Amino acid sequence: MYDALVRVLDGLGGEGANRPNFVVCLTDGEDSKSGKGADDVIRMLRNRKGTTLIIVSVGKLETETLLRTMCSASKNGALVTAENNDGIAKAFKAVSEIINRPATTFEAY
Repeated sequence: MYDALVRVLDGLGGEGANRPNFVVCLTDGEDSKSGKGADDVIRMLRNRKGTTLIIVSVGKLETETLLRTMCSASKNGALVTAENNDGIAKAFKAVSEIINRPATTFEAY
């Protein structure tokens, strides 16, 4: 998961002047194969003022605090939880609501 997030953040390029960037990640909260870590993601997010990280987690998490820390490193970031697979659609509806908040809730970049 961390390697993928780092690649996505690298791929966003420069910060958009007219709109924020959103990164949405669906996870079970576990990462067993990344060479990068949460600290790398947090550092990148803190350097990208126009990027919002939203993580959708499924199931009981041992890493909830870490995922919340990663989300809070971004402007308006959020951790949205689904208790099981049946809750994923509801979680993504919440993600849509976060993304579609009026632009006035975001700082100018």
